[in-house]
Amino acid sequence: GVKFGGIRKPRLGNSQLLDFARDRDWLIPAGGQADGGNRNLNYSIPAVRTWYQSQMRHYLQDGVDFWWNDEGESTYFTTYYWTVAEADLLHSENADKRFFAINRDYTPGMQRYGAAVWTGDQTESWEALQRHPAYLLSWQQA
Repeated sequence: GVKFGGIRKPRLGNSQLLDFARDRDWLIPAGGQADGGNRNLNYSIPAVRTWYQSQMRHYLQDGVDFWWNDEGESTYFTTYYWTVAEADLLHSENADKRFFAINRDYTPGMQRYGAAVWTGDQTESWEALQRHPAYLLSWQQA
């Protein structure tokens, strides 16, 4: 059958939510080339993961089957902890359901959660397509 995925970004855009997160020191400081500047949540903080789960729960209840996480490379472990939050949320809703997420970046240990990687936005060329097997193999060995 058809599976429905929800695309997510690691950051907040709503001014009220940004103030809420700033008041709790939940944001990653801006720096480097991270998309989203200083609007990215710091998922390594357990309270952030708990809050995020409370915001995402209704999507699972509405039929989202998996997550497509984009632009989580703001820090080395952002996508790892983001994935942990989503996997824990799914298992709290349905302990028997298998977790799956497709992410634009990858860190060691994520494979145990059922996380895969995609290579991000690419140019439309056969040369770019030819590079993908090596990218995916390298990331899966992480």
